Amino acid sequence: MTRFALVLAASLLPAAAPAATLDFSVPPKEGEKYKSADFRVWVPDGAKIIRAVIVRQHGCGRNGIDHADDLQWQALAAKHDAALLSSWFQHTKECKDWFDPANGSERAFLTALAHFAKESRHPELEKAPWAIWGHSGGALWACHMTNRHPDRVVAVWARSQALTEYAAGALRVPIVFNYGEGEKTGRFESVHKNSQAAFTTYRPKGALWAVAVDPKSSHDCRNSRHLAIPFFDKTLAARLPAAGVELRPLDASAWLGHPTTHEVLGPRSRADNRKEYTVWLIDREFAEQWRQYSQTGEVRDSTEPPAPTAVRATVTDGGVAITWSATADLQSGLKQFVITRNRMVVATVGGEKTKANPEGFVQVWNYGDEPEPWRTRFEYLDPEGKPGDQYGVGAVNHAGRGSAMGSAVAVVAPKKVLLVSSPPDGHPTTTHEYVAGLDVLARLLKPVEGLEVTVAKAEGAWKDGPELVGRSDVVVLFLSEGAKWLSADEKRLAAFRAHAKRGGGLVVLHWGMGTKDAEPVAAFVELFGACHGGPDRKHKVVECAIAPADPRHPAATGIKPSRVKEEFYYQLKMPKGDHGVKPVLLAEIDGAKETVAWAWERPGGGRSFGFSGLHFHEHWKREDYRRLVAQGVVWAAGLAVPEKGLNVELPESAYELKK
Repeated sequence: MTRFALVLAASLLPAAAPAATLDFSVPPKEGEKYKSADFRVWVPDGAKIIRAVIVRQHGCGRNGIDHADDLQWQALAAKHDAALLSSWFQHTKECKDWFDPANGSERAFLTALAHFAKESRHPELEKAPWAIWGHSGGALWACHMTNRHPDRVVAVWARSQALTEYAAGALRVPIVFNYGEGEKTGRFESVHKNSQAAFTTYRPKGALWAVAVDPKSSHDCRNSRHLAIPFFDKTLAARLPAAGVELRPLDASAWLGHPTTHEVLGPRSRADNRKEYTVWLIDREFAEQWRQYSQTGEVRDSTEPPAPTAVRATVTDGGVAITWSATADLQSGLKQFVITRNRMVVATVGGEKTKANPEGFVQVWNYGDEPEPWRTRFEYLDPEGKPGDQYGVGAVNHAGRGSAMGSAVAVVAPKKVLLVSSPPDGHPTTTHEYVAGLDVLARLLKPVEGLEVTVAKAEGAWKDGPELVGRSDVVVLFLSEGAKWLSADEKRLAAFRAHAKRGGGLVVLHWGMGTKDAEPVAAFVELFGACHGGPDRKHKVVECAIAPADPRHPAATGIKPSRVKEEFYYQLKMPKGDHGVKPVLLAEIDGAKETVAWAWERPGGGRSFGFSGLHFHEHWKREDYRRLVAQGVVWAAGLAVPEKGLNVELPESAYELKK
């Protein structure tokens, strides 16, 4: 019985590949028979030393690359500090092109291990022992590799096929020959014959082997993982050394199982018919699991799944977004998550519905034991949630048992502010100091509650720029000829337009609003509300009076009239007609009051702010400048500026230029 009721279903979203997952392809060399070989490895977070590699080898004609994304097998790997490796071998003529390692698949496998050892920064992975699971042709590959490398193989699970001849060293490797009752006759009859031939020939010679027949399946893997995972859990614990790679031997006097009645005996049993108990079983617990599986095709799971961790509930425009981390139940995986709000169940969350996963569970397994969906993201949006709501997330395994609840209180997410500078542009030192200027601004914004600041330098093509913009709530530009820079790259311009469309804030300073050419002006104006651009652009260094255009505007809070020597851009290009761009700061230039700072509530949603000053870096020392810019960013983010304005005090060292 699960601890909580299951109601309203929802789906998880696909996620990008995690940092611990790596892919690699190994083309065949001349004379090798396989067509192509793709590999994927999953390395658990927090593993200081990789002690083993759990290899999941697919069957003939199947794509097994997603085996490494299986949450239940990942839980096994993480428990033993093991990597989880999968593959996709394609053959040219027949399956033997790859399931015989001599045809090139062994070299490809070892090459992939060496690559992953380097890329994962776990050099020990290259020489780590292997625990090999294989289905059909993958089972033959596993048996071949055991013959060739018996001292390196921890254990083998051979599902639905077997070799009939083995080297002496392979007898020391624990192997389970597992197949379905439906394979005893018909198309897959050779599976039964080969598995029994291997077992009956070598078990009397001391081989540490077992046969497990699923009464409910044929060549499909069905629920065989519920016995395979406990088998590897036991053998990895028993055989992996505390240090190094030399595997520990196993005690041959273990538990025994009867091949037809499926009853079990302990190592000290003196039963008269003991000789009939030929199946080698590593310990009492596994012996009972083998008995259950052999009789019913199932293994009972009485355990509770691990409780979800790192639960976060963040208030968004669409409701409360709940995210969490979770580890699959080792015995029966992950079926669903239950979401509660203020102790009331509001949803159950599963995965993408597929042919193999019609009910939309978090993750299931198909014919070849590949996971479906292959990756899931632990995330749910509660459209009815509010700040302060208490959320809980519980896991449910495939046995229907529920975990303890991870919990979090819904809080407003900080607005993400991206400050974008550029390298020096040829202006004299102390002018156009983009990097140093944004360093000052970052210091001003850091203490502001509700903001999270990231600083970036746009160099060259700035390929990661569109992604950074896409993750931000406000983007601030203080860089060289920014209007031209914005339109110079289609993806960059598209990212800014998408940012504006979803209501993101935009802020621009000085030459960041500029372009010598007229062509980029229109695109910039539609986003920022004003542009210093074209051959007729106006600018001059002038000593003049400045004053707020409207002291009531939040960006102008606490700013008083004063005088300054500055290079201002003025008579800026703005949208045509009744555009709604409002002056925030005016400068008296040649007898006219010119707009040098503005604010715009864009018609499509979102706010834009700009200031054409800050030619001289020393002006960051002016309180009114610091206040204007920092408060402009806060306003553009949609946050409230304090009644008395922001605290913009900084130490004198904050304005120093780095040599």
